[in-house]
Amino acid sequence: MDNSATTAFEKWQEAINLLDWPQFTFALLYGASALLAYICARSSADHRPLHRFWLANSFFLLFIGIDNLLCISTFTIEWLRAIARLEGWYGTRRSLQYEVLAGLGLLLLLLGGRLSGALDTAKQFIQPAIAATALLACLFLLRTVSFHDTDAILQMRIAGQSVQRILEIFGLGFSVAGSVWFLRNY
Repeated sequence: MDNSATTAFEKWQEAINLLDWPQFTFALLYGASALLAYICARSSADHRPLHRFWLANSFFLLFIGIDNLLCISTFTIEWLRAIARLEGWYGTRRSLQYEVLAGLGLLLLLLGGRLSGALDTAKQFIQPAIAATALLACLFLLRTVSFHDTDAILQMRIAGQSVQRILEIFGLGFSVAGSVWFLRNY
């Protein structure tokens, strides 16, 4: 293993060692939400765009849950940081972060536009799930493309909990509510 991967692996091990019950609970909540989205995908097999939406939503929620438990994004970011330091362009990483964030934002807008066109007739059934997925995707991207300003805001405490965790709870709640709403009304 090269030096950058070794450094990233060591930092990743530190993050894994810091796992606690709240993170495990959130991973379980993501798993339950992904399971509900999968059930929605199964129940909408007759409507291809809805089926694809719920299936993609299920995989996305499962991925975030696994990332929450195994810190995959932490390993990836640490590896990229180690490479940047070894290659000497760590000081100019901010411009690259802005480009990556802008590219991912554009990709999400394009996917959202395509999804909106495909689901025009069934949009009323999945609006809470779309809002939840958008919120959780934004939180995931902001956490992964770590900016010190946004990290400071996301780590602010309200009633003993970080803003990030509060928003994550709202996102998971909307996701579950959206799935239940869909199953009752579709």
